[in-house]
Amino acid sequence: MLKVNQALTDSFINAGFFDKKRIAHENLNFTPPKDEMYAEIMVIENDVTPKDLNSIDESDGIFRVILRSPAGGGAVAVRTMSDRITAFYRIGKTIEYDTQRVVIRKFSAAPGESRDGWYVFIITIYYRAYARR
Repeated sequence: MLKVNQALTDSFINAGFFDKKRIAHENLNFTPPKDEMYAEIMVIENDVTPKDLNSIDESDGIFRVILRSPAGGGAVAVRTMSDRITAFYRIGKTIEYDTQRVVIRKFSAAPGESRDGWYVFIITIYYRAYARR
């Protein structure tokens, strides 16, 4: 399951949406930049099950991207970034890492909300992953 996480994490970093200092990762210290949009990313995986009896396992889950922008600055910049991210993770896109293959199934976005001085906008990208045993 680590390879699924790496596939999605690396693809986000390499896509260049944000420089590395503006991406918060799971269980790493992070200081939010002042007055700049940044992203929190995480992979939430479901169980791994056999796709067939011979050699392929399958799992699914979500890749969550939480965009945070200073509150009071409007939603256009955040929604523009959301559009860039969802265009990159288009339905049917395949991402590969080592021997791991991840296929994007769908995506959604929750309504934005102000929270602790930030405008928070959550993108959920649904995937299915296949791996050889």
